[in-house]
Amino acid sequence: MSLKDPKNKKMFEDFTAEHAPLINKQLNVLRSSGKIPPHIKDEDLHFAGIHGLVDAVHKYDHDVASRTSKEGENTFAKYAEQRIRGKILDHAAEQDAIPKPLRERSKNLAALDKKPEESED
Repeated sequence: MSLKDPKNKKMFEDFTAEHAPLINKQLNVLRSSGKIPPHIKDEDLHFAGIHGLVDAVHKYDHDVASRTSKEGENTFAKYAEQRIRGKILDHAAEQDAIPKPLRERSKNLAALDKKPEESED
């Protein structure tokens, strides 16, 4: 599909606008689960999400999806959510000054501190 054709460009813009709420949905899920450090700006993550959505539009194979999906299932939305989530997480990892293994250890230690101590009665 060539975006030089005004008709195709309009279809592409309408389709991405229709699915843009998936970006906010994934961003909210990732923020609330603590998978994104608080110092990374939402607008940067939104751009990464847009990149994921556009990537999904270009890579989604409708023929394969129609053969493998259950009736009534919105397979594009599920596929797009995965691409969006991946791009947001990739961007967050690139922007994070703390290496992922160190951040994981820090979370594990914090979780240990929150556990109630067992009494030795």
